[in-house]
Amino acid sequence: MALSTLLLHPCPPLLPSKPITQSNRNGWTNNNRVIFTSLPCTNSLRTNTTAQYPNKPSDTLSKEYKLAWQDEFKRAFPFEPSSQDWEAGDQENEKFQDLVDKRCVDNVRMLIVDAVQNSKAGHPGMALGMAEIGYFLYRHVMRNNPRNPKWFNRDRFVLSAGHGCLLQYVCLHLAGFRSVQVKFYRELNSRLALKILNCEAYVQTPNGTLDMSVYNCLRTNTTAQYPNKPSDTLSKEYKLAWQDEFKRAFPFEPSSQDWEAGDQENEKFQDLVDKRCVDNVRMLIVDAVQNSKAGHPGMALGMAEIGYFLYRHVMRNNPRNPKWFNRDRFVLSAGHGCLLQYVCLHLAGFRSVQIEDLKCLCKLGSRTPGHPENIVTDGIEVTTGPLGQGVANAVGLALAEAHLAARFNKPDVTILDHQTYCIMGDGCAMEGISHEAASLAAHWKLNKLTLIYDDNHNTIDGSTNLVFSEDISARFAALGWNTVTVDDPYSNMRSFENALLSAFSETEKPTFIRVKTCIGKLSTKEGTSKAHHGTFDEDDAKQMRQKINWNDREPFHVIPMVYEEMQVQADHGETLEEEWHSKLYYFRSKYPQEAAEFSVLLNGGMLPGWENSLPGISHEAASLAAHWKLNKLTLIYDDNHNTIDGSTNLVFSEDISARFAALGWNTVTVDDPYSNMRSFENALLSAFSETEKPTFIRVKTCIGKLSTKEGTSKAHHGTFDEDDAKQMRQKINWNDREPFHVIPMVYEEMQVQADHGETLEEEWHSKLYYFRSKYPQEAAEFSVLLNGGMLPGWENSLPKWSISDPVDATRGYSEKCLNNLVKVLPGLIGGSADLATSNKVYLHGCEDFQRPDSPWGRNIRYGVREHAMGGISNGVALHGGGLIPFAATFLIFSDYMKNSIRLSALSHAGVIYIMTHDSIGLGEDGPTHQPVEQLAGLRAVPRLLVFRPADGNETAGAYKVAVANRDVPSLIALSRQKLAANLEGTSADAVERGGYIVSDNSGDKLPELILIGTGSELCLCEGSANTLRKEGRRVRVVSLVCWRLFDRQPREYKELVLPSSVSRRVSVEAGSPIGWREYVGGGGVLVGVEDFGASGAYLDTFQKFGFTEENVTRIAKSLLCQ
Repeated sequence: MALSTLLLHPCPPLLPSKPITQSNRNGWTNNNRVIFTSLPCTNSLRTNTTAQYPNKPSDTLSKEYKLAWQDEFKRAFPFEPSSQDWEAGDQENEKFQDLVDKRCVDNVRMLIVDAVQNSKAGHPGMALGMAEIGYFLYRHVMRNNPRNPKWFNRDRFVLSAGHGCLLQYVCLHLAGFRSVQVKFYRELNSRLALKILNCEAYVQTPNGTLDMSVYNCLRTNTTAQYPNKPSDTLSKEYKLAWQDEFKRAFPFEPSSQDWEAGDQENEKFQDLVDKRCVDNVRMLIVDAVQNSKAGHPGMALGMAEIGYFLYRHVMRNNPRNPKWFNRDRFVLSAGHGCLLQYVCLHLAGFRSVQIEDLKCLCKLGSRTPGHPENIVTDGIEVTTGPLGQGVANAVGLALAEAHLAARFNKPDVTILDHQTYCIMGDGCAMEGISHEAASLAAHWKLNKLTLIYDDNHNTIDGSTNLVFSEDISARFAALGWNTVTVDDPYSNMRSFENALLSAFSETEKPTFIRVKTCIGKLSTKEGTSKAHHGTFDEDDAKQMRQKINWNDREPFHVIPMVYEEMQVQADHGETLEEEWHSKLYYFRSKYPQEAAEFSVLLNGGMLPGWENSLPGISHEAASLAAHWKLNKLTLIYDDNHNTIDGSTNLVFSEDISARFAALGWNTVTVDDPYSNMRSFENALLSAFSETEKPTFIRVKTCIGKLSTKEGTSKAHHGTFDEDDAKQMRQKINWNDREPFHVIPMVYEEMQVQADHGETLEEEWHSKLYYFRSKYPQEAAEFSVLLNGGMLPGWENSLPKWSISDPVDATRGYSEKCLNNLVKVLPGLIGGSADLATSNKVYLHGCEDFQRPDSPWGRNIRYGVREHAMGGISNGVALHGGGLIPFAATFLIFSDYMKNSIRLSALSHAGVIYIMTHDSIGLGEDGPTHQPVEQLAGLRAVPRLLVFRPADGNETAGAYKVAVANRDVPSLIALSRQKLAANLEGTSADAVERGGYIVSDNSGDKLPELILIGTGSELCLCEGSANTLRKEGRRVRVVSLVCWRLFDRQPREYKELVLPSSVSRRVSVEAGSPIGWREYVGGGGVLVGVEDFGASGAYLDTFQKFGFTEENVTRIAKSLLCQ
């Protein structure tokens, strides 16, 4: 999380607890002045190196300075010369400084130990292991002024491994930050110091003959030799059956009866059969999209060869029994491309997808929803849609196979040996979850897992070059995968077969196959992001038919021989299942005990009475940091080989440096920071000299350094026993010192950097004065940013709408608000997780943030990386530079970034989260994309302001509150679908109260009924109210646009809006009803969604779940009659 934050706001200063002596570096003096130190900069490395820093401070060490260390050196280093015997000179000074640093680190470690022992809590392991690194950064590197921790141009430091906070607290104290004093180490409930311390498989031939083979569904004559490889002879009858189709499709090829027998001829004939089958797959995809006016054809068209080849030649399944246990598993992680899978399932003989189902794509109640759902369509293994999830699902499937095979396979009988295949896209590659899962798959050596990457270089927002520049194959190789690239599956489908052969021959590693494809293949939109979703115009569809000689065929035509071709694999799968049951019978008879356990697992895994026996964002952010060329970012990796549960070998075997190198980072390794602290300095020098790449420094450390628990997971957290604490003191000659002792000279040592930081700040203010005089226009804008980023009257730029204005979706109103605000808010900056066109958040005329071309751009392209987007936005908000970040995606994907949103609230980061597609009203994409429980969960986050505006005016009001609250995050949930109407009575100004009366015909009386709504459903409330009013009923309509703001209102105001004496209330919101009872009361009715939505046109979906004026009116009347 913290890696993606990038920047961290320091803590507020506190008063010091006692005076500390100060020293002058070259004329040593002592006094009782209170001095606190600061964080250094690249210019403050006090070493005599070949690298030259501008304004590098002198390294001359005075005789007085050396004498001041004399007593401490006698104690710590009795075999070193006495301080007065040290000669002048660079080498002597460097050696002396090394000893000073070493003793300062000893002091850091003992403060860590004392704090943990005193409070009986904390995580000392990482803090002890990284003491040299923390000290060196605060003493020699970072530019800060502890006397003014808010200095704008300070260096920023983030401790991503937050459990090691004690190291930072100690360094902050020694560096002179008033926020951390010795006394707070002793207080368990202190505000800072202890806040956290508290094959057998088979091959088929055309006539159905079966034979054993290493992997065997591949009907090709390759150089790879399979044992008992069956004949690939294709009968004359088989070839003649294709004659008419070949004349249409391949007029220049020989007539079918002219084909000779032989391996080469058979192979070429089969290639043409495969090619024509793929043509049919593509046309079914086009027909389905054109017929239903919905869907995502781009990936399906681009990957048609891959999908067909898997279902025709590779996967072992029995379409007549899709639940056969030993079937191969297939996962479509890029779930939006589900139409490819539906077509393949149909052609392969799965009864769950018929031609009529393809015609009902995305329709309510169909078996072909907008994303694959395993409970709807047989042949779908897992429900996918949120990108990256399918990759993790596939790893889980492969793990289950490996685990069960290890438990039940016997030398004489193999009952589990299925493969797992997964197709992923660029979006999946960007989501952190795919990286986390891929890391584990390699570590677990899941060699029967094959991940197929659709490398089409396009996302929804455009080319992947906008957000993605890593070497994806190198990344997977670094994780420990076998990697293969298929350059052209279109002209050479057998290159994909060769890649699969590589996967089948792999005995330890999972395989990553990178297939270079063209999105929207055949269409005039091919190769562009426009092909991702949507229908084709008539000319385009006509040209596609012409390209493959399909002109005179009706929609949804299937060449009869295609069914016959796919039937071969279906027959083979059926035979495989029969043979598997024979093996299972043998297994049960010979191994009855294991068979009984296996039977329990096959039947749900629970014995009778079981109930009585009654815990990837770093990768997402790192990828973006390299793509954005953030060369001033340095990531320091504490490589101590331990986690809470034990050695990292349990769960982690990737080459972490190679992974970051593959992402595009400069990588450096520090092998031993303990005996050679200057090796860390050399690593930092590498980072400072880097002009394009961020730097990853891998530091090999020992967790719990000094303790008897060092090097083990036991050192991660907890206190030390008395003997251990005593031995640590003895090891560094600390025996007779009181707890929390600080060597006076340590304060003096850190003072050097504090003085340097103060000087740097003074110089910065001088530069700022010059900047203001020479560049007044830019300086004025910079001044606005430094003072919060808001010009007086900025809110007047927000648009206003009347009931006569054209109706739009609230995401459309949001777009107008953002593009008006960007003209008056110089700090407004943000972007979307590859959904800018769908979220409508692009800031027109502001360019993209891209280095080196346009780093001033205010549109940030995050790619499909929601979690990192949230964390990075937190960093931008907390930087203190007046930037106002927004982060946009679909509301359903707020789950991917929930922890970042929560930390926004916890950190007081004023991020604006823009979440569109806010309900089941988004329609055809189905329940994988339709949010239900998200609003309830987000409203539960403390401090977070969740808005669900009902029209343009409420949208403007939501932005007004969100922008104004710079220390509170806001989330604005917006509709995809257009509203029923612009409402009379809504108010931008009233939004700040969270809830208000939109309309009421009660006059001086109380209403008989109160209808409460949010978002697009407020129109339903108003429409129903008008119907009831015509019948003489007194009805009030209330907009509850932001629950938290309404809850904060005075009791009198809340009583005015929702009188307690009016118990007849109805809430209407197309989401979970959880939480609404507080506003509706025990006698009211909640109209909500208590299931996972449904794929279908949004009006059909709304009707199915009761979100119509008629249903709201019916409920209201029944309530009035009680």
